[in-house]
Amino acid sequence: MNIVCIGSGYVGSVTGTAFAVLGHKTTVIDINQQKVDLMNSGKSPIFEPGLDELINKYIGNTLSATTSYKVVNDADVIFIGVGTPSKEDGTADLKYIKLAAKSIGENLNPNRFTVIIDKSTVPLGTGDLVSSIITEVSGLEVEKDFAVVSNPEFLREGYALEDVFYPDRVVIGTTNEKLKL
Repeated sequence: MNIVCIGSGYVGSVTGTAFAVLGHKTTVIDINQQKVDLMNSGKSPIFEPGLDELINKYIGNTLSATTSYKVVNDADVIFIGVGTPSKEDGTADLKYIKLAAKSIGENLNPNRFTVIIDKSTVPLGTGDLVSSIITEVSGLEVEKDFAVVSNPEFLREGYALEDVFYPDRVVIGTTNEKLKL
């Protein structure tokens, strides 16, 4: 499976590295060139015990990092793991989610069904927002050409690798009939 993780913070770097460890070709995208360079040199852009060693072992093999969204074209699955900082009123600022959705839409392959997974901490209805942005930008149809799924993360700082490899719960939400178990 060809996996793309957008964002190299806690969610993206840990999730991306975990899939690479499991043998999937995984690319982490970040708009920050310094973080991409760190990953490509075998170092983690965040502090998480054990992550440096795993990135160093898998980078250039099943793991890579880039600033280019062109890799979205070959993706089977795309995880959105970007920041959602709080605004002054306490609501989530979705500007990075919107930017990621726009960039996905600009690069999504019309000849392959792609699953896009919201892994960032987002409010109810964000999947619909992501779907509408991708549809508007790409002209592709949600449910026919791509699906958006919710899979919130439950990673604890200092225990993120343990949490990703041995989760105590996994939550997945979708309305797409193709993806329901």
